[in-house]
Amino acid sequence: MNLGSLYEQRGNYDSALYLYKQALTLTKKAVGEEHQYYANCLTNLASLYQILRRYDSSLLLYRQALSINSKAMGEDFPDNVILLNHLGLLSKTHGDDAAATPFYIQASRVQLKHLILTYSTLSEGEKMSFLDRQNSTFSYLPSALYEGSKTSELLAQQLYQNELTLKSMVMEDQKKVLNSIRQSGDSLALCLYNQWQFNKAFLGKQLLLSISQRVSYFDSLRETTNSIEQEISRRSSTFSNQHISQNITSAAIAQKLKRGEAAIEFIRFQLYNKKWTDSIVYAAMIVLPADTVPHFISLCEEKQLERLLKPSSSTEPVYAIQKLYPVKTSLHADSLYQLIWKPLENYLQNVSIVYYAPAGLLHRIAFQALKTNTADLLINKYTLNQVLSTRTIAMPSHFNQKPLTAGIWGNIRYEIGEDAVANRSSKATQRGVTTTISSFDFYTSDTRKTRGGGMDFFTGNKKRSRQP
Repeated sequence: MNLGSLYEQRGNYDSALYLYKQALTLTKKAVGEEHQYYANCLTNLASLYQILRRYDSSLLLYRQALSINSKAMGEDFPDNVILLNHLGLLSKTHGDDAAATPFYIQASRVQLKHLILTYSTLSEGEKMSFLDRQNSTFSYLPSALYEGSKTSELLAQQLYQNELTLKSMVMEDQKKVLNSIRQSGDSLALCLYNQWQFNKAFLGKQLLLSISQRVSYFDSLRETTNSIEQEISRRSSTFSNQHISQNITSAAIAQKLKRGEAAIEFIRFQLYNKKWTDSIVYAAMIVLPADTVPHFISLCEEKQLERLLKPSSSTEPVYAIQKLYPVKTSLHADSLYQLIWKPLENYLQNVSIVYYAPAGLLHRIAFQALKTNTADLLINKYTLNQVLSTRTIAMPSHFNQKPLTAGIWGNIRYEIGEDAVANRSSKATQRGVTTTISSFDFYTSDTRKTRGGGMDFFTGNKKRSRQP
């Protein structure tokens, strides 16, 4: 089978087809037709038929493999995600969006369930790279929406749920929970928490085994783990809030929004169009009060943003900033406003307060400084509240009270050069800290190319800052 895969990668499809069929026959003789290994052989053959555009044969084999895996490994078996996504793609190829939608949704739910079981058991250094490896799995669904699926409402609901859950996992802080329980002095809660973590790790590994190979008490252990989770939630508000956040939906956010408010979740995904493309697409999901379904709006490609954000080596920093945020209104199709905000305006006609969660390169943009077609700044048109995730809106006490005091800092020097920044980045990498752009990294966008230079002092600011 590995040799068949090698031939497939080299484009020798006839040889690959012969070897895949031979592997299927031998596997059937060795383990029968109800084993995971047989399902794997069917999957390889189905994938090759898909490449050869023999879609009916491919669809039939993917269905057969999914049926075998579901019986032998369970419906929540992680490998089913690949089969479900490809069944969705093939159904869409046949023009049957209604048949494709349940496959996409089920694929997302199975993957999220597995991630939730596995994620909390990883070290902090492993979590980001783990999510990035899973990122392509979640790109099929927004790609279907981008291509104009006729069942967009169901897909939009699931896509929004995917984004909320994934971001809640990124912001999950198990150390904070553990320290909170320790400081509470509740020894039983601490014992339950340790047992809960052990059980989740054990259950995640068991899901990778066939049903016949799992421990006999698998189902009862899952029920026990759920009961432990409920008990910890009663004893620890920190733990409870963290788990509440994983179950927040777009409907819950819509209910919390007041009249004149809107929530915008920006997303970033690799586009799948019959095959994986090199296009990274940005889109927005908008939720308005009383909405039952979030609105999906495609925006632009990442390369368009990169051209705007990458400064010329001969351009002074002040001119680079003026290019991004021009004094006069820019009607160019590739201006920041035209790319990332103008497409949203039709949904924001009666909105004055916006909660928005950026993604990818959008973290580098000062939305308040964007200028509209009427030469007005967004900050003058909207009250803009940047959040890490719009799920924050549905969390209890999601905003702190306004501070009673404020500090003003002056004479800040920005002369640190590229070499110094690169050196710091190198040290961070040695400590296991990622410095590359990630869909899930809210904090460490790579700004090495935009640093350097100083800022002139403003006359009289020192005197004004000391005034009450």
